[in-house]
Amino acid sequence: MRILYFLAHPNDIGGAAMVLIKHAYIAQNLKHSVKLILQQNANGKYINEYDEILSDYGIEYSSARFTIATQMEDIDLAHAITDYDDIKAIILQYRPDIIHSIQLNITVEMVSRELDIPHIMSIYPVATSTFNIRWVDYYPHYLCGDSLYFCNRWGLGLGIESRCISIPYEAKQLPMKQEENSSIKILCVATFTPYKNQLEILKSIKRCVSKGIRIDATFLGDCNGVYGDTCKDYIDEHELKEIVHFMGRVKDVEEYYLTADVLIHASEIESLPGVIIEAMANKVLVITTAPGGVPEIIQDLDNGIIIDGYESDNIYNALMKYVELPENKVLDILDEAYRTYCEHNTYEAVGAVLINYYKSVCADYKKNKINRSNYPGIGDALRLVKGFLEKYDVSQYTLRHVYYLYHLKNQIMYKDDVYIWGCGNNSDLALEWCKLIGVNVSGFIDKKSIDYHHGYCVFRPDVEIVSKAKVIIVCVQKYSLVEDIVKILELCGKVRNQDYFLLFNDFFLVDIEK
Repeated sequence: MRILYFLAHPNDIGGAAMVLIKHAYIAQNLKHSVKLILQQNANGKYINEYDEILSDYGIEYSSARFTIATQMEDIDLAHAITDYDDIKAIILQYRPDIIHSIQLNITVEMVSRELDIPHIMSIYPVATSTFNIRWVDYYPHYLCGDSLYFCNRWGLGLGIESRCISIPYEAKQLPMKQEENSSIKILCVATFTPYKNQLEILKSIKRCVSKGIRIDATFLGDCNGVYGDTCKDYIDEHELKEIVHFMGRVKDVEEYYLTADVLIHASEIESLPGVIIEAMANKVLVITTAPGGVPEIIQDLDNGIIIDGYESDNIYNALMKYVELPENKVLDILDEAYRTYCEHNTYEAVGAVLINYYKSVCADYKKNKINRSNYPGIGDALRLVKGFLEKYDVSQYTLRHVYYLYHLKNQIMYKDDVYIWGCGNNSDLALEWCKLIGVNVSGFIDKKSIDYHHGYCVFRPDVEIVSKAKVIIVCVQKYSLVEDIVKILELCGKVRNQDYFLLFNDFFLVDIEK
């Protein structure tokens, strides 16, 4: 079998990228022909770590420009059309039997339809409310993911069957633990970002120290950026430098598992974190929150410890649960976790499931050829985009969101009482969208003490005005503010992608919906 893989995220190697790379490696070891296509950034580059990793794995690869989306609202149909010919040439040259890509790669999907090649999409977190819109079918019809939780959500949302394939991991060696540790050695592995929740972990560590519990904590992952700086400031302010170590991104994570007692993973949003599998394989006790598919693999006090919530107090309580466990119970948990890993996550176990899925997709694809005759293709995409762009010059953001705008128009074009929430810089963008859709704006909603904005009345965000509005378009971009706005909208009975719509959608909405 010839398998062509399309990666995503050229500026960072996250868990999703590593899973697809390992899928390619496993398939290659099972005597299949594989090639991997890296995504280029705007400068035609990708980070050097990809070269190092793919050389280590011995996988053939090249790179290309193409667009991907992590959610339906961000599908960039206009640039998917622009990249079409280049991607078609790559696929024609390799002549794959099947294609497997990360996220929503619409260019690859349209090319695969023309060339009659099955295309699988690896899916990750998505909000249920995404599927309140009936999306025009430019998405792949074969889905796989690492958790049943999100496989089922995507599958039900798009009316497509999906397959759960466990995260592959190859344990290099079993660690030799010291008989006695003078402190609890904590390991945290994740890029520093608010939804990964490192600040709350640090607060729980501070509380442990104040109770006289000896801690030695190591954080792995990119700690640059605003959130990383916030965490560094917390360490300085609370004099934790001696016991908390930020190592940044490292190549050999396994070395850190050798001396760790516990892995703490307190993320608010996940499909299924690969670091949990790594810890189980290396016999490091897992202490984790339970978003997404985590409960599918970790059961409290069976093969790990579940954190009951996302605040520092919840993390502290879980740590205390670990501290109070008798040694024989800790060993039982570690043994059960390792057994779970061996059953589901070794290369051998994942390889059997993966290749069987590829074969079943190829067989199903041949069987259902007639059903695909009416799928939209490149010509339909061109007509959809031109329908919005032939009358107006639009901003780049609008150009990248014509697909979403098309659906937004279908949802609200005949409704009145349309309001825009937010009088900031993005209000011009919201007005541009309303003009393209052809709806009249009744006014703005904002906490600012102003009466008019762009000639429209500005209303305070009280229950009366929010309840009255038939449609609200939220043009606020900052997540914390969007979260507050969404709470008000939901309290007033408004439903995302039915009664209110966001100009800036991201998968943090999974958290908002909890």
